[in-house]
Amino acid sequence: MKYQFNDIEVDTASLELLSAGVVIPTEPQVFDLLCFLILNRDRVVSRDELIAAVWDGRIVSETTISARINAARRAVGDSGRCQKVVRTVPRRGYRFVADIEVVIPHATDDARRSGAATVRYKGIDIPANDAERVAALRSYNILDSDPEAEYDDITTMAAQISSCRYAYISFCDDTRFWLKSKYGYPAEFTERPRELSMCPATILQTELLIVEDMRSHPRYENLPSVKNPPHTRFYCAMPLIDPEGYALGTLCVWDSGRIQLDQMQKDSVRKLAKLTLKMLELRRSITSLREREEKLLSLVSDMTSLFRS
Repeated sequence: MKYQFNDIEVDTASLELLSAGVVIPTEPQVFDLLCFLILNRDRVVSRDELIAAVWDGRIVSETTISARINAARRAVGDSGRCQKVVRTVPRRGYRFVADIEVVIPHATDDARRSGAATVRYKGIDIPANDAERVAALRSYNILDSDPEAEYDDITTMAAQISSCRYAYISFCDDTRFWLKSKYGYPAEFTERPRELSMCPATILQTELLIVEDMRSHPRYENLPSVKNPPHTRFYCAMPLIDPEGYALGTLCVWDSGRIQLDQMQKDSVRKLAKLTLKMLELRRSITSLREREEKLLSLVSDMTSLFRS
């Protein structure tokens, strides 16, 4: 796995920390500490958690922990004063706060996303807990639903913000990626078999995935949308992860030309993905309320009939 932020790259496969391609000498404990904070960047990591992960639970002084935290900050161009990468949360612990990108390298690396276990399906990696993931998706009753303007607004904004010709919101069941909303596609195009989609790798991770040239990447070069018109080149997607941690689908933008997104554009794609999840949760809540209302009305009707008889 490779994590990139600012001009820093953390390569967990080679156990290297790089800046602009140059290896930064890093002590093993400092590297492990940095990796642990990155993997848990969605929350504050306590001192006890760091001791368990980095020092195997051995007794460690506060001075030692602080020294390793400061060393990690220096290695990535941060400091205790700035705290733009590793932030100290008083009386609670530490949190990794820099924006992370997971970029598939131009190589044969099929890294497992976020350390999650995978199994093979028709030549692609899928989550080992895919049955549970699909069950979570089906609980939203979104598959094969009618078009909704709110979702179409999101794909339109995603395409315009990224300057990409195509965008879509997809949901992945056990066999296909189905498009809830799309921008730039013909109306009749609604789904693609899972093994032929661009998105299987995206739902194996938790962060923005960018592939700058799909035509020269061994994982993507033989996909129909890459080999055939419009010859996909640039791809950027954010997984749609529900509160239980299941990746239900993706918000994706792509283009047949060269595209490079700046930080504002990347952040915008992330925010639109979060908005999509909020809409999905709201949609499920409304559906649940309607079902409960129907049951209540049915019960009232039955009770009224009973009293009349």
